[in-house]
Amino acid sequence: MPIQKKFCESLKVWFDSKNLKVKDLVAKINKGSQPYISNVLRGERCGNEVWRRMVADKIGLPYNRMIGIEDENTLPSIISLEDKEYFNVTKKFKKKARAIRINEKLIYAEQLDEDSLDKIERQIDLELEDLEKRVGIKKRQAANGED
Repeated sequence: MPIQKKFCESLKVWFDSKNLKVKDLVAKINKGSQPYISNVLRGERCGNEVWRRMVADKIGLPYNRMIGIEDENTLPSIISLEDKEYFNVTKKFKKKARAIRINEKLIYAEQLDEDSLDKIERQIDLELEDLEKRVGIKKRQAANGED
């Protein structure tokens, strides 16, 4: 289930448990109109991430829990590829803009030639093997007090 829909469902459960009217929720979050909030509660609109996080904060629920993530490093058990991509770019990468640029380049490469991704993946695997070796050597040297 997409993250946006999971958020809307969680908001609806919270909303129903509080026995509120839509206007009460609009007043509580102070952002959005009654028709918009009604659409969110029906799952027809779910807002962008900034808006969803603001709503979670205003109602006092952890955003990650609302979207099915109990731990920052744990993906929800039912997840689409779109959700996994979103999670990896927004949660795991420190340099998010660079991650997005790289992802866009991979998409472009695949559009030019679908087989190009196999070659790129093999190159990445080789680079990672080399990097792991270099890091391992540096860690051993540091442990032995070498420079």
